[in-house]
Amino acid sequence: MQFNVPATRHDLAREAVATGFASQLVCIPVLVSVLLQHDRPVRWWELGAGAGLAVTSLAILVAVIATRPASDYSSISPELSVALTMMPLVGLCFVQLASPHPDLYVPVVVIGALYLALIGDRGMRTTGAVIGVALVAGCAWASHDRGAAFATTVLVGGGAVVAVAWMASHATRSIIMSLGSDEDRARLSSALAGAESFAGGLEAALPLVPGVLATDRVVVVGRDATQDSTRCMAWWEHTGGVETLVLDPPVDEHAPELTDPRLAPALDAGEVVVDGDRCIVPIGYDGNLALALVLDHHAVPGESPAAVRAAADVLATSFLRHSARVAFVAGLRHESRTDALTGLANRRTLTERLALELARAGRSGRPLALAMVDLDHFKSSNDAHGHVAGDTVLRTVAAVLASHVRAQDLAARYGGEEFCLLLPETGERGATAVLESLRAAVAATTEGAVTFSAGVAVWDRLEEGRDLVARADAALYRAKQEGRDRVAVHEAAPGH
Repeated sequence: MQFNVPATRHDLAREAVATGFASQLVCIPVLVSVLLQHDRPVRWWELGAGAGLAVTSLAILVAVIATRPASDYSSISPELSVALTMMPLVGLCFVQLASPHPDLYVPVVVIGALYLALIGDRGMRTTGAVIGVALVAGCAWASHDRGAAFATTVLVGGGAVVAVAWMASHATRSIIMSLGSDEDRARLSSALAGAESFAGGLEAALPLVPGVLATDRVVVVGRDATQDSTRCMAWWEHTGGVETLVLDPPVDEHAPELTDPRLAPALDAGEVVVDGDRCIVPIGYDGNLALALVLDHHAVPGESPAAVRAAADVLATSFLRHSARVAFVAGLRHESRTDALTGLANRRTLTERLALELARAGRSGRPLALAMVDLDHFKSSNDAHGHVAGDTVLRTVAAVLASHVRAQDLAARYGGEEFCLLLPETGERGATAVLESLRAAVAATTEGAVTFSAGVAVWDRLEEGRDLVARADAALYRAKQEGRDRVAVHEAAPGH
């Protein structure tokens, strides 16, 4: 069954099928009861034909509902819908002919034409109107209308059927589309609001895009303007009744949407582009990448170009709001885990990472070293040259530390002029070499104006994290006591 909405919901299809036929079948027992209570003789063959058609259509309907899964009502063919609608409609006409006032058949015919006009596509509406006019003509002939009376009845009655069907289809189409669109937009917004990451938002929302803007394929494209390159970030597709969603495809995966010449201008301007069937919808940023939805819109009966543009704007607004919220939360999370002055990890991040590295070293059996670093004579230098100069020194040393450690290492500001280095898979000799290299790099960068002392401790596989930090701090104190500008190592206690 085809509805005049971009995406048919299964529950609405089920209700339309059941309610539509039931509304016609309710009329039959009412009319039969009126006939049986009338003084005139009952025309049993016409009454029987009408009841037979109604019962047959009801039996077929029950069989269809019983044999189809609940999620498959929307796939009932238009031919079956028309047939099941017209059978009780013809039955109603027979019942009307059996009544003492057969001239009431026109309103009966209008019921079926109105129903098909409300739920059907153009072919179903046309078929219903043609059959309705034919029924009006047949009933008029069976009522012994001839000549001018017959022509007048067909013209007036048939015209009423066609007019009601046309007005109903056009009047309700915009209402149905509006209601369906509003609900689909609300579902999209709700899905994006519940996602905590950008990838999670794509996973939840991409399958809902066709409800807002009818399409079978949506591609998320990322463009790096600094390198003038594009890549496919994710894609959703509905083909052959099967939905496919791919997040983070291979970097070299090719999609024809990537070569669209309208993509770069749309992303650079940050504006929605609707050009024919192609829609390009900017949806925000992921790092250095400007992101956009690229899709080909499917025309929907009664949908104007302005409605398509409005739907594309809704997609842009919804995704942009989500990406802005995710970026804001990520920024807050980054600030809560980063030292504002130096850009290094803060003490909270260090504590969490130390617990993870201890657990990892315990499983792998590999060494783990921790070093405490303290700038020599920093307080006196800070007092002599001012806090601004002191902040510059801290940022300079932090930059040297961050640029000379490995990706798996962690450089953190511990507090004041103290720093901490966490060195996974590094023993005493390796950690000492790293600290000596850093000491030389700091001296070279500052032309000897800044030196530091450091204490190194290697995990003994038994102690807790705070004990490891305490041993490294004790080694740092010893380095200070021995004259500063040096690296000291804290040996593990015997038996550890």
